[in-house]
Amino acid sequence: IFGGADSRYYTGLISYYPVPMELSAGWIIPFDGINIKGHLYSPLDKDNYAVIDSGTTFILGADIFIAKVVKAIGPTNLCKTDLSKLPILNFSIGGDFYPLTPAQYIYPGVPNCNGLSQTYNLNFDHKYTVTILGDMFIQVYYAVYDYDHSRLGLAKSINYS
Repeated sequence: IFGGADSRYYTGLISYYPVPMELSAGWIIPFDGINIKGHLYSPLDKDNYAVIDSGTTFILGADIFIAKVVKAIGPTNLCKTDLSKLPILNFSIGGDFYPLTPAQYIYPGVPNCNGLSQTYNLNFDHKYTVTILGDMFIQVYYAVYDYDHSRLGLAKSINYS
């Protein structure tokens, strides 16, 4: 739906996060990092952002950050791993957690079935870093792009309730 939210596609409340338009880097929101088994892995010590991007399939982040997350997950080849032995990834946005289960972050069509990818360092003028949360995230969480109020909303998608 253009210009609003359609309650047929999400459950619960929509949580909104400010989009700092002065950074002019697209639909970015504050991003704390990924919590795995009680430990928060962050791209930098401060000024981390996430882009909620429907044009990206995977979750992309800075090399060092994603390497730490992948190491914390455990096995290097997720294709043959018992899903019950893998951790839930809790994406921390504005202090709220958005969990992805192993079934949601494992992607059979790529090497090692890992849907988290290392990429070049996405930092802008060395002031902040950006992690891209692509379709793997958006399939689980309904996104509302609210241009009029410079904010982005997230709610649990009915597809994964």
